[in-house]
Amino acid sequence: MKTHILISLVFTGAFIAPFTYAEEPANATTQKEERRANVEERVTQLKEKLSLTDDQAAKIKGIFQSDEGKLKELRADTALSQEDRRAKIQEVRNRQRELVAAVLTPEQQTKWKEEADKRRSASAED
Repeated sequence: MKTHILISLVFTGAFIAPFTYAEEPANATTQKEERRANVEERVTQLKEKLSLTDDQAAKIKGIFQSDEGKLKELRADTALSQEDRRAKIQEVRNRQRELVAAVLTPEQQTKWKEEADKRRSASAED
């Protein structure tokens, strides 16, 4: 009898365990906080890799933040085909690149391009 109870408890625990981990933690960040963290992370990485000044970092952060709403709207727009959505998102990203490049010195632009080329070649290998 004890064996049957023990087996039942093991199977019940194995069945319930995946569902308990699927719940969001009580202190989960909101999507807005995650996007803000993503912008902060991107700016921090650029600052480290390109030796940005505080002024440059602030300008670049503003560029990224100003496009957050546009990108969110595009991603949520179900009226657009996937191809159109990708094209419009690419337009926003291209504009971002132009604005960021305008903030960088020629040396930083060269290094930024090299880093982008490395990422592209690494993702192409995957």
